[in-house]
Amino acid sequence: MIFLIDLDGTLLDSDHFHCEAWSKVLNQSPGHIEHIIKTIGMEKYLERSNFQGLRELKFEEMIKIEDINFIQNADKFIDFIDENEINHVVVTHTDKLIVDYFKYRVPKLKKLKNWVVREDYTHPKPNPECYKLAMTKYGKGEKNIMGFENSYHGLKALSRVTPNIIKINKKTNYLDIIRKINSCTIPI
Repeated sequence: MIFLIDLDGTLLDSDHFHCEAWSKVLNQSPGHIEHIIKTIGMEKYLERSNFQGLRELKFEEMIKIEDINFIQNADKFIDFIDENEINHVVVTHTDKLIVDYFKYRVPKLKKLKNWVVREDYTHPKPNPECYKLAMTKYGKGEKNIMGFENSYHGLKALSRVTPNIIKINKKTNYLDIIRKINSCTIPI
């Protein structure tokens, strides 16, 4: 068994931080930024801009964030993965600098050993490249794949790698997922 796990909005309640940072960098409303992210994606929206320079400005906004929280009991889910030595990969659209900052602010993330960050792949979600790369690098030939995602683009990308997907939202309680796994409703 291998778990493929998104980061923002799946483990961390952090999607809104990205919207707020882009909002400040681009001087646009957070609602407009959220709409762009959910429809065409920021990379596509900014493809004719100095995207790298804008990403650096976004990073400067992101490192001002101090209070980063888990989705309900996601920290317990990380402990469960660690204690049961479950093969896993965090597959995120977030840049490595921001991921490293999140790990600094939320040290429990360091228990998750395998990561695919935005710089590791070319095509953003909904393209499945990131999840396929995760399987190539860390999958060890595993056929039993369980995915955890929250966004439309992420779900679309993940569905091209596995049909076994748990859709995560702010109301998700990872203790329920752990109970289902332990009761063999979801086999590992």
